[in-house]
Amino acid sequence: MAKLIITPEILALQAERSARESPPQKSEELPALVKRFWEASEASIPLWRHIESAEEREQREESQSRGCWTG
Repeated sequence: MAKLIITPEILALQAERSARESPPQKSEELPALVKRFWEASEASIPLWRHIESAEEREQREESQSRGCWTG
């Protein structure tokens, strides 16, 4: 009985064949979550500093006062 050895070349050929046989996908359509994020207005996206805790803000301000870039 012969042994089947799977090599990267065989996997590449299989991927190429399955890509040819599968129906073409519409590349212009974005997934729903990506589309909602992409089309959201900037006003609706909260800034990260609004959700940082008081302790995190203190650490960030201390780092910034030392000249570290925190953002």
